[in-house]
Amino acid sequence: MSEVVKKIVIIGTGGTIAGNAASEKEFVNYSAGEKEAAELLLGIPMPDNIEIETIELCQIDSKDMTFSILKKMAVVLNDLMGRDDITGVVITHGTDTLEETSVFLNCTVVPTKPIVLTASMRPSTALSADGPLNLLDSIMLASSDHVGIFALINNTIYLAEEVIKSHTLKVDGFYAGDFGAIGHVYNSEVEFFRNVKHDKKMNVSLDKLPDEDKSYPWVEIIYSDVSANGQLISLLVDNGVDGFIINGTGNGTVHQNLLNVLKSMDITVPTAVTTRVPTGKIMNDQYGLIVSPYSHAAKARMWLTLWLLNSR
Repeated sequence: MSEVVKKIVIIGTGGTIAGNAASEKEFVNYSAGEKEAAELLLGIPMPDNIEIETIELCQIDSKDMTFSILKKMAVVLNDLMGRDDITGVVITHGTDTLEETSVFLNCTVVPTKPIVLTASMRPSTALSADGPLNLLDSIMLASSDHVGIFALINNTIYLAEEVIKSHTLKVDGFYAGDFGAIGHVYNSEVEFFRNVKHDKKMNVSLDKLPDEDKSYPWVEIIYSDVSANGQLISLLVDNGVDGFIINGTGNGTVHQNLLNVLKSMDITVPTAVTTRVPTGKIMNDQYGLIVSPYSHAAKARMWLTLWLLNSR
């Protein structure tokens, strides 16, 4: 009896996984996003029961990711979630902003199938490139019956919204702070360590997402450090900023210089506090600021941007 064929859609966005360098020994100086998703499949030993469909969403270095691209991604994903012929989806992405994309998708897509974000720390041309195995492992996870939005790097499965880039070069350059990995893929076998449930931090209708980046709320990250200068806050308010993320110290503590400026503003700008500390949940609400569900500043900026859109 033949196996049931499972169709996996791969959405290509570029990144290091699709990057080319001049030499197989070159891991640093390369051009990201040069290969299309279909090219990344060449040489990968695909199981006979897996059928692949590819969608070329964009080919960029993920440091240049935009809200407009993310909206297109969310629209495509919501459409794919409604297709009965699709088992799961893999998104090939750059590592630099995978964290923010994960938060965006968590707030705009309701998964009914596995959605897997994957990436690589080495370009496709590198000796021991990590992209091909990450892609194969992600396809195996996408063909499983685990529903959710996941990230898969270096054989390791995470909930996508929990993942954080933790190293500039190593192939195990991601972790999930206090949460940890939720599973792994070894020899194409998917294993989960614990039961997981998709935790939607916010439900943002696609109708509320503008098509152009300039129409999204303007949210800036302010760093709290020794002798922090609050003048930047005043300048940004005068120029129409819509929201602030204060990347605080410790348990979301904020320098008095910044607090004084925030208190003196005639116009109240929504302000959320995060922390420079890599792990731990913020429990501090002493300033009357918004406590983001994400203590990571870039994730919190994405969350606050969507929160402002949802509040309009």
